[in-house]
Amino acid sequence: MAKDAGADIACPMTTGIFLKIVAFAAEENREMGKDVTPYWRIVKDGGKLNDKFPDGITLHADLLESEGHTIINSKKGTKNLLEEIKEFSFE
Repeated sequence: MAKDAGADIACPMTTGIFLKIVAFAAEENREMGKDVTPYWRIVKDGGKLNDKFPDGITLHADLLESEGHTIINSKKGTKNLLEEIKEFSFE
Protein backbone atom coordinates (compact mmCIF):
# COMPACT_ATOMS: atom_id res chain seq x y z
CA MET A 1 0.00 0.00 0.00
CA ALA A 2 2.82 2.42 0.88
CA LYS A 3 4.55 1.66 -2.42
CA ASP A 4 1.33 2.29 -4.37
CA ALA A 5 1.00 5.67 -2.64
CA GLY A 6 4.63 6.55 -3.37
CA ALA A 7 5.49 6.73 0.35
CA ASP A 8 9.02 6.02 1.54
CA ILE A 9 8.36 6.56 5.25
CA ALA A 10 5.49 7.14 7.66
CA CYS A 11 5.30 9.32 10.74
CA PRO A 12 5.42 6.97 13.75
CA MET A 13 3.34 9.33 15.90
CA THR A 14 0.54 9.64 13.34
CA THR A 15 0.64 5.90 12.67
CA GLY A 16 0.31 5.22 16.41
CA ILE A 17 -2.61 7.62 16.77
CA PHE A 18 -4.56 6.07 13.92
CA LEU A 19 -3.74 2.54 15.05
CA LYS A 20 -5.18 3.35 18.48
CA ILE A 21 -8.35 4.71 16.84
CA VAL A 22 -8.69 1.51 14.78
CA ALA A 23 -8.14 -0.66 17.88
CA PHE A 24 -10.79 1.08 19.98
CA ALA A 25 -13.29 1.12 17.08
CA ALA A 26 -12.68 -2.61 16.56
CA GLU A 27 -13.39 -3.32 20.23
CA GLU A 28 -16.63 -1.33 20.05
CA ASN A 29 -17.64 -3.40 17.01
CA ARG A 30 -16.68 -6.63 18.77
CA GLU A 31 -18.91 -5.72 21.73
CA MET A 32 -21.79 -5.28 19.25
CA GLY A 33 -21.07 -8.67 17.67
CA LYS A 34 -19.75 -7.20 14.42
CA ASP A 35 -16.67 -8.22 12.43
CA VAL A 36 -13.49 -6.51 13.55
CA THR A 37 -10.15 -5.48 12.13
CA PRO A 38 -7.53 -7.74 13.81
CA TYR A 39 -5.48 -4.83 15.17
CA TRP A 40 -3.90 -7.11 17.80
CA ARG A 41 -1.72 -8.70 15.13
CA ILE A 42 0.39 -5.53 15.08
CA VAL A 43 3.23 -5.50 17.61
CA LYS A 44 5.95 -2.97 18.36
CA ASP A 45 9.64 -3.33 17.53
CA GLY A 46 11.13 -6.45 19.03
CA GLY A 47 7.71 -8.01 19.47
CA LYS A 48 6.58 -5.81 22.36
CA LEU A 49 2.86 -5.68 22.98
CA ASN A 50 1.09 -2.33 22.78
CA ASP A 51 0.01 -0.92 26.13
CA LYS A 52 -2.10 1.73 24.36
CA PHE A 53 -4.48 -0.82 22.89
CA PRO A 54 -7.84 -1.37 24.63
CA ASP A 55 -7.23 -2.94 28.07
CA GLY A 56 -3.47 -2.65 27.52
CA ILE A 57 -1.16 -5.59 27.04
CA THR A 58 -3.49 -7.95 28.92
CA LEU A 59 -6.12 -8.03 26.17
CA HIS A 60 -3.42 -7.78 23.48
CA ALA A 61 -1.79 -10.93 24.87
CA ASP A 62 -5.12 -12.73 25.28
CA LEU A 63 -6.14 -12.07 21.67
CA LEU A 64 -2.79 -13.23 20.30
CA GLU A 65 -2.82 -16.34 22.50
CA SER A 66 -6.34 -17.14 21.28
CA GLU A 67 -4.82 -17.35 17.77
CA GLY A 68 -2.14 -19.77 18.96
CA HIS A 69 0.75 -17.35 19.54
CA THR A 70 3.09 -17.82 22.49
CA ILE A 71 3.57 -14.80 24.73
CA ILE A 72 6.67 -14.69 26.89
CA ASN A 73 7.94 -12.15 29.41
CA SER A 74 11.10 -10.22 28.67
CA LYS A 75 13.82 -9.65 31.23
CA LYS A 76 12.35 -6.19 31.87
CA GLY A 77 8.94 -7.68 32.64
CA THR A 78 7.19 -6.43 29.52
CA LYS A 79 5.40 -9.02 27.45
CA ASN A 80 6.81 -9.94 24.07
CA LEU A 81 6.16 -12.22 21.13
CA LEU A 82 9.84 -12.99 20.77
CA GLU A 83 9.75 -16.44 19.19
CA GLU A 84 7.29 -15.58 16.43
CA ILE A 85 8.89 -12.18 15.81
CA LYS A 86 12.26 -13.76 15.01
CA GLU A 87 10.57 -15.81 12.30
CA PHE A 88 8.86 -12.83 10.62
CA SER A 89 11.38 -10.06 11.27
CA PHE A 90 12.31 -7.72 8.42
CA GLU A 91 15.71 -6.91 9.92
